[in-house]
Amino acid sequence: METSRADTIHLSRAQKLALMMRSAREADGRFLTGVVTTRIFCRPSCRARKPRPENVVFFSTPAEARQAGFRPCKRCGPESPARDRGREVLSRARQWYEATRGEGLGVAALATELGLSPRQLRRIVKEAAGSAPKEFLTSLALARAIRALTTTRATVLEIAFDSGFGSLSAFQAAFRRRYGMAPLALRRGRGPAQGESS
Repeated sequence: METSRADTIHLSRAQKLALMMRSAREADGRFLTGVVTTRIFCRPSCRARKPRPENVVFFSTPAEARQAGFRPCKRCGPESPARDRGREVLSRARQWYEATRGEGLGVAALATELGLSPRQLRRIVKEAAGSAPKEFLTSLALARAIRALTTTRATVLEIAFDSGFGSLSAFQAAFRRRYGMAPLALRRGRGPAQGESS
């Protein structure tokens, strides 16, 4: 996280508190907030419940906060640059999907695994991937299904469940919505154009 000490020096405590209280994104990178009662430090834009002003301290860098005995917030990820937060969440979502097959493509389970609220997950995935988390997970599942349809002899039912769909009908409906055809049509050689599976 890039932090300019010069930017931080020019802000008074009252100004920092005001920025923190309104979750101002423009303050990210200028300073970090720490809550003495929980020993957690956050970005100023963090949407977690706001602490009482007398319980707030400010830091210039994540290293400074850690040295003072604070740990990073799981919601806002104050140690990763803001532009990388979305990529980090998408990467962890892909890892979770591969490890669990998406647990029925459940957004709530993914949010819990990532230490985010469903609302935070929706916002981050929308910004990073341009889609809702459910659509992102469905894309991962459909990409896996296409690989299986074109490289294995598994049945469509086996592929549906292995990809994380809760039923054959849910898989077929998602496949038809995305590609305008049934899964078996792909296997028979009438599939989507190259690159549509991701």
